[in-house]
Amino acid sequence: MEYILKELPQLILYFATGYLFVKVHGMVRTIVASNDFQHIFVKSVVYGFILKNLLCLIPIRASQYINVVVLLIFSILCGYISALIIGSDCFLGFLRKFNIRKTTAAYFWDDIQDKKLTVWIHLINFEHDIDYFGKLALVEDEQRKPLIVLSNYTRRKNSTGEIIQECYDNCTSRTIVDTSSYDIIELIYEEGSENIKEIKEKFKQMMSDNC
Repeated sequence: MEYILKELPQLILYFATGYLFVKVHGMVRTIVASNDFQHIFVKSVVYGFILKNLLCLIPIRASQYINVVVLLIFSILCGYISALIIGSDCFLGFLRKFNIRKTTAAYFWDDIQDKKLTVWIHLINFEHDIDYFGKLALVEDEQRKPLIVLSNYTRRKNSTGEIIQECYDNCTSRTIVDTSSYDIIELIYEEGSENIKEIKEKFKQMMSDNC
């Protein structure tokens, strides 16, 4: 008990440092925070221990209070920078070079959207014989099967192709669609989209090898 009380200030510092790192990292990457306190505590202490020892590698010494403030600022910066790096296309490309196909995003919808070019989306519901086709305008955050907003859309019967609602040329109309209600969701990217660049390159390589 005496040993625990003696190490308690250091443990609190580890927790505070790690918690700031986890909180900032999660906010930047829009990750839903866990409600499991034990998990948060252990993770924060581990991160705090690592960050404190990393900062100790820098040969700068000051008073105890200044060192604590510097450590907390350092943890915030590390959380912010690490979130930017992990969420970047370069890091994702680095993983793919080692055939690691795991997404770094909290929800894969963050990866399938194109940040620069238009993405068209086709949703099909077999039970109600309905499909939507339109531009992907917005996607709900932090959801595996999100609500999405479509613009320039058409709603029709899937079996016959009969158009129920035509807003393809209407730039002021939007519709909200619940993706969890649809059996098939097809994405159509523009020619220069980075999301299909790797696939096109592999296809070209395969065709040249067969020639």
